[in-house]
Amino acid sequence: VSRAFVECDVLVDIPISKDHDGTRYTGTLKNMMGACVHDPTCRFMHFGGGAEEFYGEPGFLSQCIADLCLVRPADLSVVI
Repeated sequence: VSRAFVECDVLVDIPISKDHDGTRYTGTLKNMMGACVHDPTCRFMHFGGGAEEFYGEPGFLSQCIADLCLVRPADLSVVI
């Protein structure tokens, strides 16, 4: 997780509302993942922690996103 993400004073999240294969709806929570984790961590989350295929473990990606947002929730989220 990016140090700036954890240490920032104010976090504003402005995602685009869209459909996503792994989590169905993607919005503020999924946008946070894309903004603050490094590429290897992002792949780990999408592959289910070691599965052979993208979205290999149902629910793994969603749980990772939820856990990440507990670390540092946004102060303001505006979905466009």
